[in-house]
Amino acid sequence: MDLGGQYVNNPFDGGVRPVVMLSQATFETQVYPVLQANCAAGCHQAGGTGPTPSTSPSFRGNRFILTGSAEGDYNVTLSMISNTCAAANNYLLSRPSTLPHPRGATTQTTAVLPMGSAGYTAIANWISTGCPTP
Repeated sequence: MDLGGQYVNNPFDGGVRPVVMLSQATFETQVYPVLQANCAAGCHQAGGTGPTPSTSPSFRGNRFILTGSAEGDYNVTLSMISNTCAAANNYLLSRPSTLPHPRGATTQTTAVLPMGSAGYTAIANWISTGCPTP
């Protein structure tokens, strides 16, 4: 049923907007190892409760959960990216590069993925490959 709503990709209104997918192969070789080592190691994994269950919150309500399946984790990682032309502004990089992460980690002195670190740069470079060029 068509209720007359405006379609985002209306070919009769200036053409279809291109959608550039980020490479899953690059994700699996360069990004996924960073996420496994820094994010899934203690917090963002299925059933995880953080590095110290007595002081860390449950991650059941977290939208970024890594399962150990590269394909599934690729898809959930894409959900954390909203702007491929400004890699640092995406939740995938902005959250773990700030303090405290997770919220409430008052004794944390360094970010999980500090800006400029090898892992941060690998993820930022991958995100940037999706930025359309004029």
